[in-house]
Amino acid sequence: MLKQKGENPDKVTTVIGPETRVEGTLSAKSSIRVDGSVQGKIITPGEVIVGEGGKVEADVEAGNLTVSGVLAGNVEVRGRLEIKQGGTLRGDLRADKVIMEEGAFFDGRCSMSREEPKKGKA
Repeated sequence: MLKQKGENPDKVTTVIGPETRVEGTLSAKSSIRVDGSVQGKIITPGEVIVGEGGKVEADVEAGNLTVSGVLAGNVEVRGRLEIKQGGTLRGDLRADKVIMEEGAFFDGRCSMSREEPKKGKA
């Protein structure tokens, strides 16, 4: 699918299907859904979604990340990282917001950053 002018970068335009395996660097300007297998690196300003059957052995740089399958690698997310029930993340993560559902698995170090609120004049 081609990106149209003014298209939302969070719209999934790249899908790695269940029977697909990708090795190397996967880079996109919009969101990516992985239901197959990726090894290497994933880079996008949009969202990365690792579906229930998805297996990712890669470092990930993304705007947001949702893990329902298995992800092994270091993660840097500018927004929200969510690990769903049954999802697994093995690796260090850095994100502004982290959500882990009951039944999610995480093994690694977590670093969260947030913008400090601007102080008003007294």
